[in-house]
Amino acid sequence: MADEAPPELAAALLKWVQAFQTSKKVEGWEDIQDGQVLWDILRDIDPNYFQDDLPEPPAKTQDHWIPRWQNLKHVNRLVTSYLRDSSGSIENPAGSRDPDLKAIATDASPRDTVMLLKTMLRAAMYSPESNQRMGRIVVGLGPEVAVTIAAAMKQMEETDMSHTDAADRSDFEVTSETSTPAEPMSEKQVLPINERLSFGTSGERDPELEQEEKLIQAFKAIKDLENNNAKAATELEELRQDKEELQQAFDAFKYEVENQGRKAAENDTMKDMQLKAERDRDYIAELEAELETLRDKSNAQERQIERYKTDTDAKQKLRDDMQLLRAERDDLLQKTR
Repeated sequence: MADEAPPELAAALLKWVQAFQTSKKVEGWEDIQDGQVLWDILRDIDPNYFQDDLPEPPAKTQDHWIPRWQNLKHVNRLVTSYLRDSSGSIENPAGSRDPDLKAIATDASPRDTVMLLKTMLRAAMYSPESNQRMGRIVVGLGPEVAVTIAAAMKQMEETDMSHTDAADRSDFEVTSETSTPAEPMSEKQVLPINERLSFGTSGERDPELEQEEKLIQAFKAIKDLENNNAKAATELEELRQDKEELQQAFDAFKYEVENQGRKAAENDTMKDMQLKAERDRDYIAELEAELETLRDKSNAQERQIERYKTDTDAKQKLRDDMQLLRAERDDLLQKTR
């Protein structure tokens, strides 16, 4: 398959893992499928960033795949965030598709384990805290391993660069369609708000310009609310997806308990899963309430802008009428002379 890792890369990454001081000895992929060794490596890379413990302790990861899966999701989510924070926007941290964490948790899938390790390797090399030390570790593994790892890093960067170039071309096409040669969008100058709202040198402020200032501030407030709204909606969708995955895992575990019989410890695990699902539902309800509040604020700001627009139009009409009256007055004065 296209995503199958070369044997030499898998062997090199296994040696790289074995170079770290971890909580247990690593001899094969099954020794890292619970996420604990991976977390030990991440804490070595940047202990200030990866501070807390994994969500599931080793005692729960020995007998069932669901706690291992939870730990792996935690590892993958944090290492991806760390990589993007360290090196900027990256489309695919592993250089291809996302690893199947469930396959790692259940079968210690070599292909998906290698993909997750590639993301961790890239985070180690880009780490502002320990990139030089990580480079020395790779070199210390010997020239054959170092060359294999360097080739993998280059392939990931080239893959990410191709995604970036495609996105840049798309942005350029959109910009070309929405701008004109006579007035390029990037060259349009906008005065600061305090300069645009100044009124002569008398120190007095035009009520109409004050109204414009309020209008601009209201637009800014609505923009901030829209950004918060979008962020909350994204987080809510992610939580819903996690809830669905957790529910599927819980149903599978419940089926195994009912049909095969489990120990009392596994019954405790099922109760923990139920409590987690309930906490997720409560958190989602809170987010939905917050999202509704943000929508109400946004609607209120939009109604306020409409009122400002109406007042501005009325004042503009009044000023036009005043100009017309002044012109008629001047005309009458000219005729009477």
